[in-house]
Amino acid sequence: MRGFPPIDVSTLTAKGQVTVLKAAREALGLRQGDQLIWELEDGSVRVRAVSPSDLAYLQGLERGLNEWSNQAGRGSVPRSVHTLQPSF
Repeated sequence: MRGFPPIDVSTLTAKGQVTVLKAAREALGLRQGDQLIWELEDGSVRVRAVSPSDLAYLQGLERGLNEWSNQAGRGSVPRSVHTLQPSF
């Protein structure tokens, strides 16, 4: 990745937490409280900041699923999107 040393290592804590390296935080403009999306693919993890379009899409998807589920007589689907909060 351009702008980063070839090897940067973070350590996973006992609580499952990882420090986002300062160079990455600065490059992405991340601040305390910002939320990150973790995408798993082919044995790798891609981490990126939650964007307004991510929130709008997920909230719209949740509304659509609730509408579909209610029409099918199954009640609301479990809330998952409400935990994402915009920090921008």
